[in-house]
Formats: sequence, C-alpha cells, structure tokens
Amino acid sequence: MAGRDTGPVVSRGAPRRGFPTAGPGGRAGRRRAGRGGTGARGGGGGGGGDAELRREADVLEARDRADSTRAVAPLRAAADAVVLDTTRLSLEQQVQAVVALARTRLPG
Repeated sequence: MAGRDTGPVVSRGAPRRGFPTAGPGGRAGRRRAGRGGTGARGGGGGGGGDAELRREADVLEARDRADSTRAVAPLRAAADAVVLDTTRLSLEQQVQAVVALARTRLPG
C-alpha cells in the first residue's frame, strides 16, 4: 500500500507500519528527474536549474504543511511506525530498506 494518507487512519490494523519520508529538496529532484530533467544528485542540463528545483521544493513544503495540519487525517507517522528517510536513497535502496524492515519486524 502506498500513498500520503495510508498511515494511522487507513492502515490502522496493520501488524507493522513504515512511514517513508524525504526532504523537499530530494523529492523535488526526483520529480524533476521523472519529467526527464536532471535529479537533485545529478549534474548537467535539461529540466531546469536550481531556481526551478527550489520552487518545486517550496511547493512540496507547502503541501506537507497543509497535509500535516489538516483537521481530518493529518499526514503523520503512526506512533508505532518505523520512519524511513529516503532523501538520499535510490529506488533500489528504498526497496531493500523496506524488505529488510519487513523481514525483521514481521513474524514468520
């Protein structure tokens, strides 16, 4: 299950929960890379410069702030969730971290 709203409200009965998070700069770089530009860790042209990346990060910060402070189902990690900061992780590393978490925290 994935999504910004699957934490304490949607996955209430889950035996174990993870809460992936990443800084706005890292997320903005991933978005830019997903649109064919250069990601936050890359170099070179295509996809805009630092100003575009900062604007994207600002939009993400505003979204996070709004989602975290809304009255119904605010964006937050469940009290028992393991927080996984993916800011500097590749997709492969993120998958490995989640699999490792599942293997250590789930029975059987």
